[in-house]
Amino acid sequence: LQGPMETLIPERIDGLLAAEKNISQSRLVNGATRLQPITMLTGQAAGALAALAVKQNKQPRDVSPRDVQRELLAAGSTLIPRWYSDVPWRSELWQATQLLALYGVMDRPMQIDEIGDTPLGAEATWGVDRPLDRKEMHEAIRRIAELRRLAVPKFAAKEARSVTRAEMDAAMAMLTARPEPRPPVDGASSEDVVTAGEFAVLAARSLLQ
Repeated sequence: LQGPMETLIPERIDGLLAAEKNISQSRLVNGATRLQPITMLTGQAAGALAALAVKQNKQPRDVSPRDVQRELLAAGSTLIPRWYSDVPWRSELWQATQLLALYGVMDRPMQIDEIGDTPLGAEATWGVDRPLDRKEMHEAIRRIAELRRLAVPKFAAKEARSVTRAEMDAAMAMLTARPEPRPPVDGASSEDVVTAGEFAVLAARSLLQ
């Protein structure tokens, strides 16, 4: 179940959070949120929000939803039903693909397998090791810029092909006012082709800034 963080926060009362069956919802939505697995996850989200509010010395309503999402992902909580055989659970790449799918960046919708003992998404792959496509990189960077309320970069139309490390670094620099040199990868060249998985991790880090 996915729901807005505001469902946990009273409209006019500070310092109080709702959880379990007390969250803001309609009767129709209550049919899904009343079940125990969902109420447990709602409590986990409320707890993460409360801890961040105390840590940041803010009212819960002033905490960034992305900070809460980061904490939930670090704890292994799934934010969107996406499971792939080539993305290990709780790895940084898993957290990145979860976050990117949640915000409509590099999403890979897939069929969920629920037959017998078959793991969820056992037959689906995200494409971690495939070369990053230039068109997908441009679309991802534009979407992240929109989400972060930055000037949306305009890319010249070019042929679709794999992206080199130098091209990726130049494109990612458009998402920051003060580009910092990226530390070189051991044994890597600026002309090396970047994989989709490598870019996904960097894209998620940029989204969380």
